[in-house]
Amino acid sequence: MKRFIFILFLLFPIICFGKDNYKNIERLINNYDVLKYVKDIKDRDPSSFWFAASYGDVQYNKMKRALSKKSGSIFTAKNNIDEAMFSMLMMRSRLTHDSSLEGEFRNSIYEIMGVNKAFSNLSLNFIVNDEQNASASPDGYIMIYTGLLKLPNFDIYDLVGILAHEIAHYMFQHTLSIEWKAVKRHNKNVTIASILSGIEVGAAAYAAANGVNNQDTWNNIARNAALYNDYIYMDDHGNYRYRYTRELEMQADFVAYRFMEFIGIGGERYIQTLMKLDPENRDSITIDSDDHFSISDRINILLYLTAKSKLENIESPGQ
Repeated sequence: MKRFIFILFLLFPIICFGKDNYKNIERLINNYDVLKYVKDIKDRDPSSFWFAASYGDVQYNKMKRALSKKSGSIFTAKNNIDEAMFSMLMMRSRLTHDSSLEGEFRNSIYEIMGVNKAFSNLSLNFIVNDEQNASASPDGYIMIYTGLLKLPNFDIYDLVGILAHEIAHYMFQHTLSIEWKAVKRHNKNVTIASILSGIEVGAAAYAAANGVNNQDTWNNIARNAALYNDYIYMDDHGNYRYRYTRELEMQADFVAYRFMEFIGIGGERYIQTLMKLDPENRDSITIDSDDHFSISDRINILLYLTAKSKLENIESPGQ
């Protein structure tokens, strides 16, 4: 009977959201779920989870190898982020911290999560703000707004789940990943703009060599070159800067879900935390049309992952 129920739940995204969304959900799980890296860990020290998850991730290690060369688009991206951190440091100086949470309570969080062993420069900061939000900077500075702590029935394991999500963004250097993509796209756009400008210049030069020499033509070339540069700026900054993609957001969710499993609390506990952040929990998965998942989308994907995992356990009880 249980197997039948879980099969029905697995069919739920196909019935409600269509076959294409089902395939995309499976792709997200196959590509970004960290279970394959952490499932065989014998040591139950929480820090072991972070070491295993980061060691196994292909994209993260690709970035590390590229950074070791200290050249190319990845190095440009890293420099861009380092420069942006200066203004962020100025912003931090104006924040109000809740010092009552940054003593023994914070140390107990560090111990539960094993972050002191796994990360040398990660810092957890409780910021006095009614907003229900959290964020992680590329340098390991994590902010928890105290508005989160005021959610109904919010407890320490809600906080652990949210922190695991933010730590994943930091650990995998998702901001660097986004900036690297932006730099590569910028370089590609510059090349395309140069080719287009070169074609126009070549055509005008050919016309001039054959007795057609119109100043308006050269003015148009200059104007078009400026438009190409404007397009480059808009495309790079408008679409590719400093916003986590659906894939990176779900990777952080998968990390939080699996971390809660790893420490014995259960991945479903993290889903409950997300439900507190989105009490309406609208049933909507719009993978094909939206560029960013809603909390409801993320909840539904994790519910699907839960049913999938339980079905696999039923079919392989001895493993």
